[in-house]
Amino acid sequence: MRGPLAAAVTLVVAYLLVACTRGSSSSAETGVSGASASSVDAGWAAELDAFNDVADAAEVLDGPFDAHAWVRQDPYERRRFIVYVPTPHRIVDRMLQVAKVKSTDVLYDLGCGDGRILIAAAKKGARAVGFDIDPARIAEARENVARAGVESLVTLERADVLTVDLTPATVVTMYLSPQVIGKLTLHLMQLAPGTRIVSHDYPIEGAPPDGRWEMTGPFFGSANELWEAGVSEDSPQYERVDHSIFLWVTPLRWKFGAMGGAY
Repeated sequence: MRGPLAAAVTLVVAYLLVACTRGSSSSAETGVSGASASSVDAGWAAELDAFNDVADAAEVLDGPFDAHAWVRQDPYERRRFIVYVPTPHRIVDRMLQVAKVKSTDVLYDLGCGDGRILIAAAKKGARAVGFDIDPARIAEARENVARAGVESLVTLERADVLTVDLTPATVVTMYLSPQVIGKLTLHLMQLAPGTRIVSHDYPIEGAPPDGRWEMTGPFFGSANELWEAGVSEDSPQYERVDHSIFLWVTPLRWKFGAMGGAY
């Protein structure tokens, strides 16, 4: 993204990231109370209006996107979904390699960001479906998919990943927080036998992976604050850190005591 759209997105995301750090530990566990939610809405009015403008300008939705209502649904949780940190390209390549992605696969990427995993999968001939709750990310991904010439194989949907039916997928990829992965567990348990699940950095708590790999790669910051457009991921300006890749082949196996007992 470039120009006014990029500037608006940067403003909104930066504000959201700062605001997320202001709550107490109790609000992180229980959400924002009705009284504090009202004050938060008032303080966020201008930024949320800007976020609405971004969604409308992106033309990625069937109808107008109401960011105010979206935040009010669950203020603390929803804001955390906006935080975006891309998976480095070499980690993406390795994730698809360990999942043995092929042309007969249907890959679902949960929190698809700029679409890089979808594009890489489509270049292998797979059908790829990306979900992201942030309309700005969907707009960026759509641009990148078109630029890569793989529109016929990629579908993009603005959606809360916790509400998506994952059962059509033969491969599921994700780079999500442990809290979100925990909430996805029941959905992942419904996947057909033989489905491959690949996660960047964070495991499925209580489910031993079928494979784990460690790689070094660039560090873009905990909230993408170090990433710069146009700078190669191999640039020395990025610190090199360890990245983990986890693979599960369904059905998931559970440690004793996890998910109600041993499986």
